[in-house]
Amino acid sequence: MPFLGVMLNSLLENASAERNYDILVMRNVPEFDSEWAKRNIKMLQDLVGKHPNASIRFVDISHLLGGKDFYVRGNFTPETYFRLFLPQVLSNYEKIIYLDADTVVCRDVAELYDVDLGGAVLGAVRDPIISGSSKSGYYNKSEYMSKLGIKNIYDYFQAGVLLIDLRKISEDGLCERMIEYAATHDCDLVDQDVLNLFCQGKVYFIDNKWNVDVNPVAMKVVPSAPAAIWKEYKVNRDNAYIYHFAGADKPWEDPALDKADVFWDAARKTPWYEIILEDLIGASTFFRRGIVTKSDPVLDRLSLWPDDVAGMVIPIMKAYSELSQIGLAESLYRTIEGEDDEYKRLTDGKCIIFYGAGNCCKQILLYFDQLELPYPAAIWDRAARPNQRLFSVPVLQPDFESLDGKDDDTLCVITIESRKVSDAVTRSFRENGFTNVMDNRGIMQILSRRLWLKLEEERKMEGTCR
Repeated sequence: MPFLGVMLNSLLENASAERNYDILVMRNVPEFDSEWAKRNIKMLQDLVGKHPNASIRFVDISHLLGGKDFYVRGNFTPETYFRLFLPQVLSNYEKIIYLDADTVVCRDVAELYDVDLGGAVLGAVRDPIISGSSKSGYYNKSEYMSKLGIKNIYDYFQAGVLLIDLRKISEDGLCERMIEYAATHDCDLVDQDVLNLFCQGKVYFIDNKWNVDVNPVAMKVVPSAPAAIWKEYKVNRDNAYIYHFAGADKPWEDPALDKADVFWDAARKTPWYEIILEDLIGASTFFRRGIVTKSDPVLDRLSLWPDDVAGMVIPIMKAYSELSQIGLAESLYRTIEGEDDEYKRLTDGKCIIFYGAGNCCKQILLYFDQLELPYPAAIWDRAARPNQRLFSVPVLQPDFESLDGKDDDTLCVITIESRKVSDAVTRSFRENGFTNVMDNRGIMQILSRRLWLKLEEERKMEGTCR
C-alpha cells in the first residue's frame, strides 16, 4: 500500500484544478482488515483529502470472486485479476482509467481520459518488450504467444495502464468469458494474457508515453523490436507521462535500478518514504544483476562466487548507506539487536534442509556466506538431477520419510519465492507430520536483520580503529 500512496500522490500532484478525480481502490478482505492496512487507508484518505477535487473509495470485491482460484507465479499476486471485475464494480460508469500501483504519474491523467477510443473496448500501449521478444534470444515469447492465440505479437499491449470503455467491454458477456478463462487456464503473464487474447482487434493504441515500462529486461529485449518501436521507446524513457516499474525488480527493493530515481523522488514527497526505506531491510527480493562495486569490501567478496551470481548486489547495503546518512541506522540497530530468538533456529546445531533450488535458494545461500553460517545439509527439489549440486550442497529429491522422528533436530527452510507454492510446500510438510518449517519470507527477514547488525558493527569498529 505504500507504493499505492506514492502513485496516487504523483497523480494528484499533476492533476488539473478544473477536473474531478474519483479514485477507487479495489480490495479483498481480510487483507485490508489488519491494523497495518487500516493505518495506511487512513494515510491515503488524508492524502486525497488535501485535494478538494479528488475523492477516494475502497471497494471490497471478495464477494465477486466466487471462490475462484486464479493462477499466479513469481511476483504476480491474485490482485492483478481484480481489473477483470471493473465493469461489475462500476456498472454506472461509461469510461475509466485503470492504473497499476507500481507506476509514477508525471502528467495529468485527465488528458488520457479525454482520448476518443473510437468504438474500441479499451485503450492501451503496445508492449515493446513483447514486440522485441519475437527476435530476442534473451526473452523470446513468440512460440508461447502463438499457442496462446495472439494473432499479431506487435499488437500485444501492456495492461498496467488502461483506458476502458465499460459499456463496450461488458457487451456479449466478454468480461464473464475472460474471468472464466482466467480461472481455468495458467497464463504466463496472468490476466494481461487474458485481456490480450479476448480484446485483440478491439484495442485503440494510445501514445506509448502513457505507459513506459522500465523493467530491467526492457533494455535487453526492446532493441530487437522493429526500429520504430525501439526508437520511440528510447525517446519516451526520458520524458514519460507515466513510468511503470513492471516485472520482478522493483525500485523500492533496489534503489540502483534504472530509473529508480523517478520512484524515490516521488516517494520522498510522501509520508511513506521512511516506511519504504525500512521495508527495504526485510524485502523478499534482495538481489539484482549489476556491476560489483570493487571499492566496497563486502561486495568485493562476491567475485568469489560462480558466474551466475557473481554480479548480484545486495540492496540492503544501499538502504543501510542511505539510512545512515539521515541518522536512522543506529536507531534501527537498537530496535533489532535483541531479536535473536528466530536467528537461533539457524545456529543451534540443527540439521538444516532447503526446499527449492532456484534463484531464491541462491540468494539465501549468499546471505549465509555473508553471515558465515554453515550451508544446509541438503537442498530438496522435485526437479533434482542425479549428482546435482548447488554451491557444493547436494540437490536431492524430497524424502519426507527421512524426517520421521527428527522434528526436533531438523529445520526445513522453504526457499521458494512464490507465496502460493511456498504455502503449498509448507502444507505438504505438515501433512507428513513435520512442523519445524521456516518459509522464505521468515528467513529473509531474519537474515536481513542480522546483516544489518553486522554492517553497523563493522562501521563502529572502523570508527574505533580510526
